[in-house]
Amino acid sequence: MLKRVAGALLGVSMVMCPEVDASDAPSIRSVNVCQLFQHRNEAFAGRLRVTAKAWVDLGHGAMLKSASCEQGETVDFRFSDNHPKNARTAAFDHMLTGNVMDHSLRIFDVRAVGRFTRASVASDHGMFVIEDVEWFRRSEGSPDH
Repeated sequence: MLKRVAGALLGVSMVMCPEVDASDAPSIRSVNVCQLFQHRNEAFAGRLRVTAKAWVDLGHGAMLKSASCEQGETVDFRFSDNHPKNARTAAFDHMLTGNVMDHSLRIFDVRAVGRFTRASVASDHGMFVIEDVEWFRRSEGSPDH
């Protein structure tokens, strides 16, 4: 829908511009771990939604995996330092890192929204930076089940 806006723009008295509403908000693109890994050297613009298994071993790091990916196709992940955590995201963060002395493997199914940083020297698989967690649950394959 177009809305008329009065104003002077290069001598024109009326300018047509789109009306802003909630449907114009940036969308969140759904991707999978395989896509992120296979295109790890490319930039992904905007926010992304990914559903995966989150594997965390505090001695070795954190990675996202998917059963549909080839062996070794994983993406590192961390939580955003610049995005305030909602209660669900904070709870997931605590489940993964609450006891820093516990280095046991933790596996969760998770759907998260965040941004992807392409592969680098620090993270050759790329880095998914979690801003929000939509849901999570301890995985059936988790060692403590």
